[in-house]
Amino acid sequence: DSVKKIDSDYYASVVLKETFDRYTPTTKTLTKIMEASREIGSDYYQASILSEVLELEELDGATIDAIIESTEDIGSDYYQSQILKKAIELEDLSSTSYQELLEAIADVSSDYYMASVFSNVLDNQLDADVQEKIIVLVNDRISSDHYASSVLSKMLEEQKLSDEASERLMEAVADINSSHYSSSILKKASQRDDLSKATVLSLIKSVEDMDSDYYIAQVLQNLARHVRRLDDADVRKAYKNAADQIDSDTYYGRTIRAID
Repeated sequence: DSVKKIDSDYYASVVLKETFDRYTPTTKTLTKIMEASREIGSDYYQASILSEVLELEELDGATIDAIIESTEDIGSDYYQSQILKKAIELEDLSSTSYQELLEAIADVSSDYYMASVFSNVLDNQLDADVQEKIIVLVNDRISSDHYASSVLSKMLEEQKLSDEASERLMEAVADINSSHYSSSILKKASQRDDLSKATVLSLIKSVEDMDSDYYIAQVLQNLARHVRRLDDADVRKAYKNAADQIDSDTYYGRTIRAID
Protein backbone atom coordinates (compact mmCIF):
# COMPACT_ATOMS: atom_id res chain seq x y z
CA ASP A 1 0.00 0.00 0.00
CA SER A 2 2.94 2.32 0.66
CA VAL A 3 3.84 2.19 -3.03
CA LYS A 4 0.59 3.94 -3.92
CA LYS A 5 1.71 6.92 -1.82
CA ILE A 6 5.00 7.32 -3.74
CA ASP A 7 4.70 9.65 -6.72
CA SER A 8 8.04 8.68 -8.25
CA ASP A 9 8.09 5.46 -10.28
CA TYR A 10 11.82 5.22 -9.64
CA TYR A 11 11.48 5.31 -5.84
CA ALA A 12 8.47 3.01 -5.92
CA SER A 13 10.54 0.45 -7.82
CA VAL A 14 13.39 0.86 -5.32
CA VAL A 15 11.04 0.11 -2.40
CA LEU A 16 9.70 -3.01 -4.09
CA LYS A 17 13.16 -4.29 -5.06
CA GLU A 18 14.41 -3.82 -1.49
CA THR A 19 11.61 -6.08 -0.31
CA PHE A 20 13.05 -9.13 -2.04
CA ASP A 21 16.69 -8.02 -1.89
CA ARG A 22 16.75 -7.93 1.91
CA TYR A 23 14.49 -10.89 2.67
CA THR A 24 13.55 -14.27 1.24
CA PRO A 25 10.03 -13.44 0.07
CA THR A 26 7.17 -15.91 0.38
CA THR A 27 4.75 -16.64 -2.45
CA LYS A 28 2.23 -14.35 -0.73
CA THR A 29 4.77 -11.51 -0.56
CA LEU A 30 5.77 -11.93 -4.20
CA THR A 31 2.13 -11.89 -5.24
CA LYS A 32 1.70 -8.58 -3.41
CA ILE A 33 4.82 -7.23 -5.14
CA MET A 34 3.31 -8.17 -8.50
CA GLU A 35 0.10 -6.38 -7.59
CA ALA A 36 2.00 -3.31 -6.39
CA SER A 37 4.14 -3.23 -9.56
CA ARG A 38 0.97 -2.63 -11.53
CA GLU A 39 0.63 0.75 -9.82
CA ILE A 40 3.89 1.89 -11.43
CA GLY A 41 3.23 3.98 -14.52
CA SER A 42 6.64 3.53 -16.13
CA ASP A 43 6.94 0.46 -18.34
CA TYR A 44 10.69 0.48 -17.79
CA TYR A 45 10.53 0.39 -13.99
CA GLN A 46 7.70 -2.14 -13.90
CA ALA A 47 9.63 -4.40 -16.29
CA SER A 48 12.80 -4.04 -14.19
CA ILE A 49 10.94 -5.28 -11.11
CA LEU A 50 9.47 -8.27 -12.93
CA SER A 51 12.86 -9.06 -14.41
CA GLU A 52 14.51 -9.16 -10.99
CA VAL A 53 11.77 -11.35 -9.55
CA LEU A 54 12.32 -13.81 -12.40
CA GLU A 55 15.95 -14.12 -11.31
CA LEU A 56 14.96 -15.42 -7.87
CA GLU A 57 15.57 -19.10 -7.26
CA GLU A 58 12.84 -21.72 -6.90
CA LEU A 59 9.90 -19.65 -8.08
CA ASP A 60 6.68 -21.60 -7.79
CA GLY A 61 4.03 -21.86 -10.50
CA ALA A 62 1.68 -19.34 -8.89
CA THR A 63 4.40 -16.67 -8.81
CA ILE A 64 5.45 -17.34 -12.40
CA ASP A 65 1.82 -17.08 -13.51
CA ALA A 66 1.44 -13.79 -11.60
CA ILE A 67 4.56 -12.38 -13.28
CA ILE A 68 3.34 -13.37 -16.73
CA GLU A 69 -0.12 -11.92 -16.04
CA SER A 70 1.44 -8.68 -14.76
CA THR A 71 3.09 -8.07 -18.14
CA GLU A 72 -0.33 -7.31 -19.59
CA ASP A 73 -0.15 -3.98 -17.76
CA ILE A 74 3.05 -3.04 -19.59
CA GLY A 75 2.15 -0.78 -22.49
CA SER A 76 5.44 -1.18 -24.34
CA ASP A 77 5.60 -4.23 -26.61
CA TYR A 78 9.38 -4.15 -26.26
CA TYR A 79 9.45 -4.37 -22.45
CA GLN A 80 6.56 -6.83 -22.31
CA SER A 81 8.23 -9.14 -24.83
CA GLN A 82 11.54 -8.99 -22.91
CA ILE A 83 9.88 -10.19 -19.70
CA LEU A 84 7.91 -12.90 -21.50
CA LYS A 85 11.11 -14.19 -23.13
CA LYS A 86 12.80 -14.29 -19.74
CA ALA A 87 9.88 -16.27 -18.30
CA ILE A 88 10.10 -18.75 -21.18
CA GLU A 89 13.71 -19.50 -20.19
CA LEU A 90 12.56 -20.92 -16.85
CA GLU A 91 12.73 -24.70 -16.67
CA ASP A 92 9.65 -26.92 -16.58
CA LEU A 93 6.93 -24.33 -17.12
CA SER A 94 3.56 -25.85 -16.27
CA SER A 95 0.69 -26.11 -18.73
CA THR A 96 -1.06 -23.39 -16.70
CA SER A 97 1.95 -21.11 -17.13
CA TYR A 98 1.92 -21.73 -20.87
CA GLN A 99 -1.77 -20.80 -20.99
CA GLU A 100 -1.01 -17.57 -19.11
CA LEU A 101 1.89 -16.99 -21.48
CA LEU A 102 -0.29 -17.31 -24.58
CA GLU A 103 -2.84 -14.90 -23.13
CA ALA A 104 -0.06 -12.39 -22.45
CA ILE A 105 1.42 -12.82 -25.93
CA ALA A 106 -2.01 -12.12 -27.41
CA ASP A 107 -1.80 -8.74 -25.67
CA VAL A 108 1.29 -7.75 -27.71
CA SER A 109 0.35 -5.39 -30.55
CA SER A 110 3.45 -5.59 -32.73
CA ASP A 111 3.73 -8.44 -35.23
CA TYR A 112 7.50 -8.29 -34.85
CA TYR A 113 7.54 -8.65 -31.06
CA MET A 114 4.75 -11.21 -31.03
CA ALA A 115 6.60 -13.36 -33.57
CA SER A 116 9.87 -13.03 -31.62
CA VAL A 117 8.22 -14.28 -28.41
CA PHE A 118 6.54 -17.17 -30.25
CA SER A 119 9.94 -18.08 -31.68
CA ASN A 120 11.34 -18.42 -28.17
CA VAL A 121 8.35 -20.48 -27.04
CA LEU A 122 8.91 -22.89 -29.92
CA ASP A 123 12.40 -23.69 -28.66
CA ASN A 124 10.60 -25.95 -26.16
CA GLN A 125 8.65 -29.07 -27.08
CA LEU A 126 5.02 -28.17 -26.49
CA ASP A 127 1.81 -30.06 -25.78
CA ALA A 128 -0.61 -30.42 -28.68
CA ASP A 129 -3.15 -28.01 -27.17
CA VAL A 130 -0.49 -25.30 -26.77
CA GLN A 131 0.68 -25.87 -30.35
CA GLU A 132 -2.86 -25.47 -31.67
CA LYS A 133 -3.47 -22.31 -29.64
CA ILE A 134 -0.28 -20.77 -31.02
CA ILE A 135 -1.44 -21.55 -34.56
CA VAL A 136 -4.80 -19.92 -33.86
CA LEU A 137 -3.13 -16.82 -32.38
CA VAL A 138 -0.74 -16.51 -35.32
CA ASN A 139 -3.66 -16.80 -37.72
CA ASP A 140 -5.85 -14.34 -35.82
CA ARG A 141 -3.36 -11.77 -34.55
CA ILE A 142 -0.36 -11.54 -36.89
CA SER A 143 -1.26 -9.62 -40.03
CA SER A 144 2.19 -9.75 -41.64
CA ASP A 145 2.65 -12.72 -43.97
CA HIS A 146 6.38 -12.53 -43.31
CA TYR A 147 6.14 -12.84 -39.53
CA ALA A 148 3.28 -15.35 -39.62
CA SER A 149 5.25 -17.59 -41.97
CA SER A 150 8.38 -17.32 -39.81
CA VAL A 151 6.48 -18.65 -36.77
CA LEU A 152 4.67 -21.41 -38.67
CA SER A 153 7.90 -22.48 -40.37
CA LYS A 154 9.70 -22.75 -37.05
CA MET A 155 6.82 -24.78 -35.64
CA LEU A 156 7.23 -27.25 -38.49
CA GLU A 157 10.98 -27.42 -37.87
CA GLU A 158 11.00 -27.67 -34.07
CA GLN A 159 7.77 -29.35 -33.02
CA LYS A 160 6.46 -32.89 -33.29
CA LEU A 161 2.94 -32.17 -34.52
CA SER A 162 -0.12 -34.36 -34.22
CA ASP A 163 -2.28 -34.88 -37.32
CA GLU A 164 -4.81 -32.46 -35.81
CA ALA A 165 -2.19 -29.77 -35.21
CA SER A 166 -0.77 -30.31 -38.70
CA GLU A 167 -4.22 -29.86 -40.22
CA ARG A 168 -4.80 -26.69 -38.18
CA LEU A 169 -1.42 -25.37 -39.30
CA MET A 170 -2.27 -26.01 -42.95
CA GLU A 171 -5.50 -24.07 -42.48
CA ALA A 172 -3.43 -21.16 -41.18
CA VAL A 173 -1.10 -21.44 -44.17
CA ALA A 174 -4.10 -21.22 -46.48
CA ASP A 175 -4.96 -17.85 -44.91
CA ILE A 176 -1.57 -16.38 -45.82
CA ASN A 177 -2.12 -14.09 -48.80
CA SER A 178 1.33 -14.40 -50.32
CA SER A 179 1.90 -17.53 -52.41
CA HIS A 180 5.61 -17.00 -51.89
CA TYR A 181 5.40 -17.27 -48.11
CA SER A 182 2.77 -20.03 -48.04
CA SER A 183 4.74 -22.14 -50.51
CA SER A 184 7.94 -21.71 -48.49
CA ILE A 185 6.16 -23.15 -45.43
CA LEU A 186 4.72 -26.07 -47.40
CA LYS A 187 8.06 -26.87 -49.01
CA LYS A 188 9.68 -26.85 -45.58
CA ALA A 189 6.97 -29.19 -44.28
CA SER A 190 7.59 -31.60 -47.15
CA GLN A 191 11.22 -31.98 -46.08
CA ARG A 192 10.19 -34.01 -43.05
CA ASP A 193 10.48 -37.76 -43.44
CA ASP A 194 7.74 -38.75 -40.99
CA LEU A 195 4.67 -37.27 -42.69
CA SER A 196 1.52 -39.31 -42.22
CA LYS A 197 -1.14 -39.83 -44.87
CA ALA A 198 -3.42 -37.28 -43.14
CA THR A 199 -0.66 -34.66 -43.08
CA VAL A 200 0.28 -35.22 -46.73
CA LEU A 201 -3.38 -34.84 -47.72
CA SER A 202 -3.56 -31.58 -45.73
CA LEU A 203 -0.43 -30.28 -47.45
CA ILE A 204 -1.78 -31.13 -50.89
CA LYS A 205 -5.10 -29.47 -50.09
CA SER A 206 -3.28 -26.29 -49.06
CA VAL A 207 -2.25 -25.49 -52.65
CA GLU A 208 -5.90 -24.91 -53.57
CA ASP A 209 -5.60 -21.30 -52.39
CA MET A 210 -2.49 -20.52 -54.42
CA ASP A 211 -2.84 -18.54 -57.64
CA SER A 212 0.58 -19.22 -59.13
CA ASP A 213 1.35 -22.21 -61.36
CA TYR A 214 4.99 -21.92 -60.37
CA TYR A 215 4.40 -22.16 -56.60
CA ILE A 216 1.74 -24.88 -56.93
CA ALA A 217 4.12 -26.97 -59.03
CA GLN A 218 7.01 -26.38 -56.63
CA VAL A 219 5.01 -27.50 -53.58
CA LEU A 220 3.53 -30.56 -55.27
CA GLN A 221 6.87 -31.66 -56.68
CA ASN A 222 8.36 -31.44 -53.20
CA LEU A 223 5.52 -33.64 -51.95
CA ALA A 224 5.92 -36.17 -54.74
CA ARG A 225 8.34 -38.35 -52.80
CA HIS A 226 5.74 -38.76 -50.03
CA VAL A 227 3.10 -39.70 -52.60
CA ARG A 228 5.43 -42.39 -53.94
CA ARG A 229 6.39 -43.52 -50.42
CA LEU A 230 2.82 -43.87 -49.19
CA ASP A 231 1.65 -45.49 -52.44
CA ASP A 232 -1.94 -44.74 -51.45
CA ALA A 233 -4.81 -44.30 -53.91
CA ASP A 234 -6.40 -41.41 -51.97
CA VAL A 235 -3.13 -39.49 -51.78
CA ARG A 236 -2.34 -40.05 -55.44
CA LYS A 237 -5.83 -38.91 -56.46
CA ALA A 238 -5.58 -35.76 -54.30
CA TYR A 239 -2.18 -34.97 -55.82
CA LYS A 240 -3.49 -35.31 -59.40
CA ASN A 241 -6.57 -33.21 -58.60
CA ALA A 242 -4.33 -30.48 -57.18
CA ALA A 243 -2.11 -30.65 -60.26
CA ASP A 244 -5.17 -30.05 -62.45
CA GLN A 245 -5.14 -26.44 -61.18
CA ILE A 246 -1.94 -25.82 -63.13
CA ASP A 247 -2.57 -24.12 -66.48
CA SER A 248 1.00 -24.28 -67.72
CA ASP A 249 1.63 -27.45 -69.73
CA THR A 250 5.31 -27.36 -68.75
CA TYR A 251 4.70 -27.11 -65.00
CA TYR A 252 1.82 -29.60 -65.18
CA GLY A 253 3.93 -32.17 -67.03
CA ARG A 254 6.81 -31.90 -64.55
CA THR A 255 4.43 -32.21 -61.62
CA ILE A 256 2.67 -35.33 -62.90
CA ARG A 257 5.93 -37.02 -63.90
CA ALA A 258 7.28 -36.44 -60.37
CA ILE A 259 5.04 -39.21 -58.97
CA ASP A 260 5.72 -41.79 -61.71
